[in-house]
Amino acid sequence: MKLELRLLSLVAALQLAPVASADELVWAPPAKSERKKTLEVHHYLDITKVQKALGDMAPIDDPVSGQIATWERLIWIDRVDAVEGSRVDRFVRKYHELASGGTADLVMPGPAGKPRTVKQSDTCASTMAQREVRFTWVPAEQGYGRLWERLEGPEDFLQHIDHDVDLASALPGKDVNEGDSWSIAPERAVAFLAPGGYRFFEPRQATQFARTHKVGAGGELAAMLDTPQGKITATYKGRRTVDDRACGVIAIELDVTATSDRAEAFESIVPPEEARDPRRLSSCVVESHFKASGEVLWDLEAKRFHRFELKGTESMAMALAKRTVNDADEASVLKQTSTLEGSFQLQLVNAEPDPVAPPKDAVPGSKPAAGEKKP
Repeated sequence: MKLELRLLSLVAALQLAPVASADELVWAPPAKSERKKTLEVHHYLDITKVQKALGDMAPIDDPVSGQIATWERLIWIDRVDAVEGSRVDRFVRKYHELASGGTADLVMPGPAGKPRTVKQSDTCASTMAQREVRFTWVPAEQGYGRLWERLEGPEDFLQHIDHDVDLASALPGKDVNEGDSWSIAPERAVAFLAPGGYRFFEPRQATQFARTHKVGAGGELAAMLDTPQGKITATYKGRRTVDDRACGVIAIELDVTATSDRAEAFESIVPPEEARDPRRLSSCVVESHFKASGEVLWDLEAKRFHRFELKGTESMAMALAKRTVNDADEASVLKQTSTLEGSFQLQLVNAEPDPVAPPKDAVPGSKPAAGEKKP
């Protein structure tokens, strides 16, 4: 009898226990809203190996080593014009600040074979600063069309700009409970490793570091993520209150590899010491690997991301070949491979735009004098 009563009590308790409701994670911020996105990225890389080979000869180690540290800071405003259900139909992005730079501490062969230390640094500017791009959903293409707004820019730039700076690629497409996991297509790695796509940075100096940076070492990652392979997994960790906002926590695990042709970027910068090199570049292939973990904090009420952080390791293997001009002899081909390994971290924050300051001579609440127009 006592056992039956206990069983009945247990059944009743289970029936009365609250059932956790699923959370809806959708990207549908209010129409006519504006948000400021701030992205900061840091890379720390070690040059672990450099080898050279002439023709079919065995490669030999090049005694070059050192460290590279780079940074990026981007600020833009997204203005949502129209929302349809759980999809943003039209929005405009205005780029405000795009800055990048870094330093390289290199150890290279010096006179009489003695090593010498070379320090190089550079800052980059982007042609995207103060430009605006309009994104419009195209149902037939199941994607966003892009047009320049106001100030025109190069048309080929538009195809390299990624729309997803709100991390909508992280969403499951259905209601989820804590502990649920889902896969994200590896081709969407750009949304997590280089939010917004290409930055179109141009170094100010023609140095070996500036060229290595432009090719992709701690730099234009979006250029190396056209066809990534690997795995991206998201897991819902439940709710968390952050900055007085109820946020859904999406844990991201990323492990991707990508290979890209970076010959054009390599040739765009010629350091002075290579200006008289009779050899010309015939190929420059870069293979990159990224392994990282992070969190997307999703604002459940506003239906947009609140903050995103990602940290991990990266490696880059660059293989280039130079051939003497007008010489078809394979023995004249110089091959070089460089390997860099290190870590990176990034943070993307979604916030209210900064308030516009009134004119200095304006008095709060004052009205214009007779015959005077409002500024």
